[in-house]
Amino acid sequence: FVRRLFQLHVFCFLQAKLDIAFGTHHTKMMLLWYEEGFRVIILTSNLIRADWYQKTQGMWMSPLFPRLPEGSRPSAGESPTFFKRDLLEYLASYRAPELEEWIQRIKEHDLSETRVYLVASTPGRYVGPDMERWGHLRLRKVKNAHMLSSFCAGSRGGFVLWRHQTRRGPQR
Repeated sequence: FVRRLFQLHVFCFLQAKLDIAFGTHHTKMMLLWYEEGFRVIILTSNLIRADWYQKTQGMWMSPLFPRLPEGSRPSAGESPTFFKRDLLEYLASYRAPELEEWIQRIKEHDLSETRVYLVASTPGRYVGPDMERWGHLRLRKVKNAHMLSSFCAGSRGGFVLWRHQTRRGPQR
């Protein structure tokens, strides 16, 4: 099955450019394109049987993001959580010409229904304000800015930033 998908050219793989000799980085995200728009899928697992079989994993699936009307301004289709901006910055952080087509396609879509924060990790070393753009420091920044401290008081399990979304829209 997977071989057939590769023959159809429906997959696009890209090697992350790491600035250290020993390290790893692999995105667990899919961009699924449809005639009506696209979806973002973020996974906690690798796409291998060993990660899916007899293990608990998580997945977030976006609503279907429709195409914006032609001639829309560049900031159109942004969500209250700046998901579109963060997704575009994440993809741009790879500095890969192969992703330019995807970045342009995303810009043409309306992501305004998104009610989650994207907390991504990218290869590299960051200083100053850039330190809070990615990884665990980004998670801390989002948590501190958008969560009530009493929400987590008494909780030993931490917190969840993903908010349940359904086809009916976000639940508040």
